[in-house]
Amino acid sequence: MAAIRCLHTRYFMYSRGIARTARCPHGCRESETEEHILWRCKVAQDIWLMISAFLTRLTGSAAMTLQSILFGPLQGLRSHQDRNAWRVINATKQTIWEIRNKKVFHKQDTPPIITARILPKCIKDYISLETHSLGKETANINWNITTLQGTFITPPNYQSAQPHLYQDSSILNPPHKQPGRDQEPSRCTRPLLQPCQLLDI
Repeated sequence: MAAIRCLHTRYFMYSRGIARTARCPHGCRESETEEHILWRCKVAQDIWLMISAFLTRLTGSAAMTLQSILFGPLQGLRSHQDRNAWRVINATKQTIWEIRNKKVFHKQDTPPIITARILPKCIKDYISLETHSLGKETANINWNITTLQGTFITPPNYQSAQPHLYQDSSILNPPHKQPGRDQEPSRCTRPLLQPCQLLDI
């Protein structure tokens, strides 16, 4: 959904006359586009930092760009480790979106310690499926773990520097920005809902 710009972010909803605002629900001053909520937002950056050590152990590198988390690595998924890393990235995006929805619909923030418990549960589901199909020994080799405890994830230290993510400047800062992508978009001339029916999200 995010890759084809159909994710129901606030920007997506606001530009169609369905939501009251396009701003990020986590308090950022930017519009909640796909790029922002999955990558640029401070909450998303902290979550990618959490998972970086696990990805490094899995593939030897945690280098990521916006393009790679949306479409996968340029070189493709050539090994079991690459495929499993892509599963981890998808589980991370799912977690970011679930935390966002909890904030939007229930007005609840998710502490980092809770996020660090949610992520391993998603990863363990993938490991369990691979264990069932390939056997425990092969699955442990492919995931570079000895037990499921190897999926433990540590919350980030909020006093530390920003996560060292390899941002592709040509993607995150395109030379010709789309008008309004970093501002409140203009409303459609024929809103889908009447003003009194705008969703407070």
